[in-house]
Amino acid sequence: MGFKSIAFTALATGFVGLAHPAHGQTVTAGDPDGMVDVLTDAGYDASLETDDYGDPKIVTEAGGWPTSIVFYDCDENTHDGCGSVQFVTGLDRRDPMRPEDALAISQRFRFLAVSLDEEGDPFLHWDVITDEGVSAATFLKAFRRFGETVNDASEVIFAEERGQE
Repeated sequence: MGFKSIAFTALATGFVGLAHPAHGQTVTAGDPDGMVDVLTDAGYDASLETDDYGDPKIVTEAGGWPTSIVFYDCDENTHDGCGSVQFVTGLDRRDPMRPEDALAISQRFRFLAVSLDEEGDPFLHWDVITDEGVSAATFLKAFRRFGETVNDASEVIFAEERGQE
């Protein structure tokens, strides 16, 4: 193999690595900027903000729905060193959802928790513990699965409004 072939192979290998930035990368809630980088490298629009408590919050979308990634187990004073995140999507229904229907959705979809706000709108939650670090690939798989689950759950949540009971 000549020098040009070796150089081309090395260059091509480098570009392949750039095409898969999540490969081998670790994600933790303690590094919100790194989490944003993983999401944007995967094609999501994601921005880092601060929630009402001073903790980090990522604003993005999952499955086409506006989604927040909220951070938990953060230092009360510095708001860093967070240990977990929660994906959260709120769905605005025309009529309030009954608590028993929200519970049925939580029971139907693995990993998904459902709460109702004061207007009876469902908020879908999915927790991910990251204090030891998880691979970026696993994090993205969980995030994509959350988006798919939100889409599936929204079919149930809005069925009545769409006349599909």
